[in-house]
Amino acid sequence: MPRFHRRIPIDDYVLDILMPDLVGHDHQPAAFLGTGLSKSSVQIALERLRSRELIRSKSAHATALPQHHVLRHWRQPVRR
Repeated sequence: MPRFHRRIPIDDYVLDILMPDLVGHDHQPAAFLGTGLSKSSVQIALERLRSRELIRSKSAHATALPQHHVLRHWRQPVRR
């Protein structure tokens, strides 16, 4: 299946709790809502998500396309 036709499931927590918090807290909705943005806006948004430890990005080398992984801290069991 082509990549642009694939649906990606999004946890309800992200849409109901996390997104409003991110948009309201940082006062930059474009950084998190992401459609029709310039490349630099997307790069800034990714950096902001990385700094808040909400995503992890890695590349094979400096010019490779990075892969981004959502970090779901709220789903991890509490360790005692």
